[in-house]
Amino acid sequence: MATREAFLTACARLPSGVVIITACDREGVPAGATIGSFSSLSMEPPMAYFAMFNTSRTLAAIRETGRFAVHLVDAPNCELARNFASRSPAKFGTGLDWTASSDGVPLLAGFSTRLICSVTALAAAGDHEIVTCSVDKVELDDATCEPAVWFMRDFRNLQLPGLASASSGAEVAAAQ
Repeated sequence: MATREAFLTACARLPSGVVIITACDREGVPAGATIGSFSSLSMEPPMAYFAMFNTSRTLAAIRETGRFAVHLVDAPNCELARNFASRSPAKFGTGLDWTASSDGVPLLAGFSTRLICSVTALAAAGDHEIVTCSVDKVELDDATCEPAVWFMRDFRNLQLPGLASASSGAEVAAAQ
């Protein structure tokens, strides 16, 4: 069987989009996590899926309420994604700009794309749980999206022809 480190190294060679998932538990306490496993599943009806560690506080909140937001990480949000990738319980601490949706889902400011979702199924898979969801609402702003991907254990910006980029295609500073 492959070792954990060999498998992680192999997976690092596959570029991945990154999202921040946010949810509140039944008491209204916000939780959030950064993941690279988010993917569309169905266009009709709109559905998606992702995997989270089965010990995640964010997953526990999702299990409790069945509602969450997906924030697609682009270049200006890479440092925030690093924060939400930590195990710190203080991710929603001082200085984080966010509001709650009408049904209590935490919405982070400054994202060009957000999805509001509802759980349709949960399935155990090793040390993770797969969350399948319906996409109830899509929020797109008019700002130019500056794509970023996770590749070789760091964020990388994509330089696309015709796409204005404040970062000029430079890599986001590594802070690991």
